[in-house]
Amino acid sequence: MGYISRIVPIPLFLSIGRNIIKDTGKILRENHLHYPRILLLTGKTISPLAKQISESLNSLRIETFLFTVKESTREEVDRIRELFRNGRFPLVLGVGGGQVLDVGKFVAFLEGADFVSIPTVASHDGIASPVAVIRKNSKNQSIHTRMPLGVIIDLNIIGSAPIR
Repeated sequence: MGYISRIVPIPLFLSIGRNIIKDTGKILRENHLHYPRILLLTGKTISPLAKQISESLNSLRIETFLFTVKESTREEVDRIRELFRNGRFPLVLGVGGGQVLDVGKFVAFLEGADFVSIPTVASHDGIASPVAVIRKNSKNQSIHTRMPLGVIIDLNIIGSAPIR
């Protein structure tokens, strides 16, 4: 009988709870993740959440650079990658829906950075999948990336998302 071995990547951590968005920095530290700088990607409508996350990280002396993702396109990915030329980010933290998380995963993959997912909706599998859907030349492409290093799910945020 032969020996069959499989390796299945999974996130290093999954933190689920109520009002934990404000503990993002603490969650990273509890999982032995220490980053001097973080690129925080958000969507257009979630600025208050990004502010809470930035405050949590800044309180631990983690420099945070905030960038708003406008769309899930290759041009947007390239625009965000320019930020890496100005300052290396060992972690990309994506907070938002599918577009933000997909762009964040792809940018982190291309730049060799870690990625942590903070979803605001549960209506897609991009929360923890190793696939990013990016539009190029008006066509969606499913691109293999890496599984997020971790996932932080605030039940209050997910619970207040539109049902559809």
